[in-house]
Amino acid sequence: MNQELTIKQEIDQRLVAAGVTEEVIAGLEKLADEHDNEITSQEQFKAVDRARKDIKEVRLVGVNNAEAIHERAKQLWQQSKSIVNDLTRRLKAPEGRLQARVDEWEFKIQQQKEAEAKAFQAEVQARNNSLMSLGYILMDGVWTLDGVSVDAEVVLKETHHQWNEIRFPQLRMHGEEVAAAKAEAVRLQEQEAERLRKEREELEAREAALKEATERMMLVLEESRKNELLALGCTEWEQDNGSGTRKYIGVRYTGPAGAVTIYPFALSELRTETQWDEVIKDVRHALGELKKHKDADVARQAELARRQAAKEEAIRQQERDRLAKEQADRELAEQLEAEQRIALYGDSEHIRHCMELLKHAGSKMTEILPSIKTQAIRDKVSANRDMLRQMYVELNKLQQ
Repeated sequence: MNQELTIKQEIDQRLVAAGVTEEVIAGLEKLADEHDNEITSQEQFKAVDRARKDIKEVRLVGVNNAEAIHERAKQLWQQSKSIVNDLTRRLKAPEGRLQARVDEWEFKIQQQKEAEAKAFQAEVQARNNSLMSLGYILMDGVWTLDGVSVDAEVVLKETHHQWNEIRFPQLRMHGEEVAAAKAEAVRLQEQEAERLRKEREELEAREAALKEATERMMLVLEESRKNELLALGCTEWEQDNGSGTRKYIGVRYTGPAGAVTIYPFALSELRTETQWDEVIKDVRHALGELKKHKDADVARQAELARRQAAKEEAIRQQERDRLAKEQADRELAEQLEAEQRIALYGDSEHIRHCMELLKHAGSKMTEILPSIKTQAIRDKVSANRDMLRQMYVELNKLQQ
């Protein structure tokens, strides 16, 4: 009994020396009761956790002191074990209650941090999407658009207020200005393309009209030139040139010596005044050559007639002197008449050609008269047309 008292006293002394007294334990129990409530703030969490740690510290001090005595003196084991169980029983429960509160708070804080991290990650992704939608490009850790840039780290770290109220409005304004400038550039480009398209269509229409007018003019010019060549004595004919039949005009003559063709050409090949002047020059030369052929044929015919007449005269010299003379007179008269007829026929042909030209010119003037807008010019053209008609009538009388 005395031994037990001695051991208990020693334990009590060690506990008292370590600060584990009945008053301290009672105070810790009361402290646990005061803090055994749902944690609602960081400050409350700190207070509860501090109380829990204080209780745990006293418990561990008491247990360690009691166990030290138990180890040193086995005879005190039972008593120290009882004290340990009693301390554990009395302090473990309040400590556990506070530990549950601490665990509950730490779990809530962990969930809050995870939610905040998830929300922040979503906000960062939304920031990136907003920048991409404005046209910014991420390269080497920097968002850039036409001279304006922002580090990706800034986009990641700025607060909600800093980003939404300060940084992003500036970036959005620049992006909208760039987008507006690009849209305006596209609009101007489309407008310019439309203007060029209209100009091209107008130019094509003018070129088509000019081409059509040129073709009409060339047809009229070809017809006029053909008539001029016919009036000079040229002939028109068709000829197969190997790739098809084409119309030609030129100087042709078929006499006793056979057909002679000089300088054939197609009128559609003459497109310039220089070419036409050369043609007229060559035609006149060809007509001169044709005259040589005709003169040669006439000479040959005359020579044949003379020889025939001489032969007949030799045979019938005595008998038909009178007839020979009459025959010679008749031949002379016929030759004169033929020359007069040829001359007359040639003038008639010229007159006929002139009439054709007057008729053609009068028809063309009648055709274009309705399209003339100026009254003075219309009157002048009408008067000239009437003058051409009068010339036509006079030439007709002359031909008759």
